[in-house]
Amino acid sequence: MTEPVSPFHESVNRTLLRNVAIALAAGLGIALRLGSLRLWPLTATVALFFALGGHLIEVWYLNTLRPRLTPTRLTLIGARFATWFVGGSILGLAAFRIGSLIRPLWRIWDAPWCMGGLLLIGAEIIVHTALAARGKPNAFNARG
Repeated sequence: MTEPVSPFHESVNRTLLRNVAIALAAGLGIALRLGSLRLWPLTATVALFFALGGHLIEVWYLNTLRPRLTPTRLTLIGARFATWFVGGSILGLAAFRIGSLIRPLWRIWDAPWCMGGLLLIGAEIIVHTALAARGKPNAFNARG
């Protein structure tokens, strides 16, 4: 069994500042990888879907779903990964669709429906690993 945890709260300003910075940095990296800095606004917009959308999915899990689950470690981990996958898949479909509307000939948007879910799981594992390294509440220590 795990101990009960408090709901997650964070200021809107802090959330937006962090997630926009993440989206700008990720968008820049993707644009440079694709060889065109002119794609940065588009790639940053798509990255914002995952940065801010992923945050909102995590907050939904923490404050809405987790309190309703049996507090066993396996249940919480399974539900969290399922939430990341389903939410990320929905975010991916939306982001890839918006990207293809903005620039229809850009073939990167021809990704499988589950790509967004896999991307979000990977991103969340990186984020929670960094939180664990700093001793903060995270998915691995069942405090976050």
